[in-house]
Amino acid sequence: MGLSWSDVKDWKSSYLESQAEQLRAERAKWLQGASDAEVAMSKLASSGAGVEAIRASLRRKLAAIDVCVNKLSELMMATSQACDGVWSVQTKILECEQYAETHKLRIRKDGGVESQPGKDASGDDEKKLAGKVSEVLTYAGAVDRRYHARMQAVAMNRYASPETHKSASPGVYNFPQAEWSATEVAVWWKALSAAEKQDLIAHHPEMIGNLNGVDMASRDQANRILLRRKISQTDAEVRTLRAKLKEQNDPNASGKHTESYASPKSLEWAKKRLADLKAVQETLDENDKKRQKDPKIARRGLVYMDDSKKDDRVKVAISTGDVDHAKHVSTVIPGMDNVPSEDIKDHVENAELVGERAIKHARCHQSEVATIAWMYDTPQGGQVMSSKYATKASHEIGSALEGLHASRQVSGAGRAHTSLLGHSYGSTTAGKVAKMIRKGVLDDLVMYGSPGSGVKDAREYNLDGGRAYVSGVNTNDAVQGIGPDGTFGKDPMKMKGIKHLANNPDNDSVIKVYVSNSGVTSRYAVKGTTDPFARHSEYLEEGTESLDDISRVVTKVPVKGEK
Repeated sequence: MGLSWSDVKDWKSSYLESQAEQLRAERAKWLQGASDAEVAMSKLASSGAGVEAIRASLRRKLAAIDVCVNKLSELMMATSQACDGVWSVQTKILECEQYAETHKLRIRKDGGVESQPGKDASGDDEKKLAGKVSEVLTYAGAVDRRYHARMQAVAMNRYASPETHKSASPGVYNFPQAEWSATEVAVWWKALSAAEKQDLIAHHPEMIGNLNGVDMASRDQANRILLRRKISQTDAEVRTLRAKLKEQNDPNASGKHTESYASPKSLEWAKKRLADLKAVQETLDENDKKRQKDPKIARRGLVYMDDSKKDDRVKVAISTGDVDHAKHVSTVIPGMDNVPSEDIKDHVENAELVGERAIKHARCHQSEVATIAWMYDTPQGGQVMSSKYATKASHEIGSALEGLHASRQVSGAGRAHTSLLGHSYGSTTAGKVAKMIRKGVLDDLVMYGSPGSGVKDAREYNLDGGRAYVSGVNTNDAVQGIGPDGTFGKDPMKMKGIKHLANNPDNDSVIKVYVSNSGVTSRYAVKGTTDPFARHSEYLEEGTESLDDISRVVTKVPVKGEK
């Protein structure tokens, strides 16, 4: 008999989270038992029948411990896989319920779909929702069967592993597996010893730096190692490309550097990547030097870095504060034409300013608030007409926030109050993140100077206990709502269910229009300016009401709202 809608509606990933933790703790106890047995064995210095009998008994106990550790490890990882699967089921159920709500439908307890009382829903919408419900049940069935199969293999002694207590990371993989979810990574990472973690960070930082499910402090360690390495490698690449190009253009050159062709374009991209990497290093170094003089200053961390595309800019995220333990965590996303070499320092400082104001409004300790300044592959120039950059970045950012959530849940820190702030094109990116992110991760969404919300209805956002907000000044911000509804989403300034934040009316421009006798229209600013984009970057400026209200959202302080 298959699963019913009422069955899967009752599924809770939190139960499996606690079970995985109990299995991890039990595994740790057995490993400690193995260590104790080894110590006891080492103390048996004499010989004789009695001593040999004790040794034999200890060896049998160690063999039994190895079997238990391997089985506990498999149960732990199977449970973490199921936990992540249930998390996805919960999200898919939420999305079905959102679709029903926005299309005049409802889902019965038996999984059937019908129009809401007194409403006449579209037949096509009804069929589409019925298909979504069926997909949820199929997916849930696969999660259930996979977990049952792994559990049964252990119970029936069909599961075996050659690992012993002397193996590296006994009972679990030494390295993260490509198919693992963030929850599986988080459970695996917590199960490793401190020495095992540090060995991976030191010798395989490329595996850890962007690995969702690993705590952000460890990711920072790994990425700082990678950053120094990448600066050195990219600097050497730039010098080599310069030498190649010089010889290619010199008819009398020896040909020492021309075994492969180099293009001027490849050199330009390498120089841009190098400038980006150096700017990131400088942004971190600046903070490190300040902290040497005043350790109370919040620490910056390099929690994401991607320079994998040779014909693109570096993507980077820099945190301020303890993201792994802070009560409130906010991620700030910029708009178009941002690149690390020119803008990462300012972007980090903007995020920090939001954090400082949030602390002031909440009257809380500095340790309770952390920010992440995320610089994705922002569109440059005319690229801003396409929403594909927002869509791509939304998956990267959303997955990272899910990884942070999984890491905090597994570590015992618990979930943070999480907000996502997006300016301009970044607000569309943020809206798309809020639409696709899994249930229970994101609380509040703030958009300002927004060309589009990323959705057609505010009820599409997966916000847990919070809501969506928007700030839009009355004048001189022509970006608001400029994106096509079909790809950028509707204008959040005109959508139901989105609360309006302070919008600095004191800064409004006052324009007078004059029409000459010949019919020529002229516009003059009595106050302010006629520039249609003059105030587009005003929202996080110091002293503005918009900055104050946006910051209030970060720490759940009641907002003042639009005047």
